[in-house]
Amino acid sequence: MTRKTLSLKKSKPGVKACGMPDLSPPRNRGPASKPNAKPKSPPSQPVRTKPPPSMVKALALLTTLEENHPELFPSDDTPPRPWAIGIHKTIQTEYKVSKRVAKKALGMWQEQNREAYQAALRAGSARYGLDGEPDGNVEEKG
Repeated sequence: MTRKTLSLKKSKPGVKACGMPDLSPPRNRGPASKPNAKPKSPPSQPVRTKPPPSMVKALALLTTLEENHPELFPSDDTPPRPWAIGIHKTIQTEYKVSKRVAKKALGMWQEQNREAYQAALRAGSARYGLDGEPDGNVEEKG
């Protein structure tokens, strides 16, 4: 009985030296391995170097809101007041901005002051409009 010895010499592509099929993923040898390989094209859209116009407008609006309504949008450690439901509509009409810009400005402020605003939202406490007057109450989630 003759015994087969394993050879360590190179075998055919796709077959291991022991004669078993090679199931490992093919190696990526780059574009040189494929004669018809196309070079990578640049991204279809250019990389944005400046913020979108709505973001710029929202930042400007937020600065204005903080200056004109410091009780609703405090920039110091003063606790904020809960906003009236639909305050974005009031902001739209008073400051002549789009719904998108108004909501983006409110979202940016809340992102920075989330914990303080959430603490102000106690059930039964008053909500305030831009005029500083109470406009409804905070209701319990149900």
